[in-house]
Amino acid sequence: MTDAELLARLAALFARFDPVPVGIGRAAVGAGALAGRDSGALALVVTGGVRGGEHVVGFAGACGRVDLEIDGDGVAVELTGVASVVGELWVRWPGGARRVDVDDWGRFVVSELPAGPLSLVVCGDAVTVGPWFVG
Repeated sequence: MTDAELLARLAALFARFDPVPVGIGRAAVGAGALAGRDSGALALVVTGGVRGGEHVVGFAGACGRVDLEIDGDGVAVELTGVASVVGELWVRWPGGARRVDVDDWGRFVVSELPAGPLSLVVCGDAVTVGPWFVG
């Protein structure tokens, strides 16, 4: 099985068992239009499974790439990662969002996020929205 075939199968599983809530994609496109920006997608490009209790995933799009480890206790989640994106990085969840502080080398840690569905958003020349993942 090639990497592309594996990613296609993973995308199909996410679409079936963890779909993007109805209207979120349209709302993101509409928000980008209101802000005078084109919107794009931040796609899941790699999943490293679980390492030491942490889920390892990577996302990429026209704005760049974000690789992160997801660590949580069922109540709160911590994301640790590296971002090579053009623009501000945000993490969002149903009912809220938080700007992620990325250092000069692209490293970041954001903690005390609510457990449950999370998504990454990059706001630069374009608004790039990532798929939901569970933290």
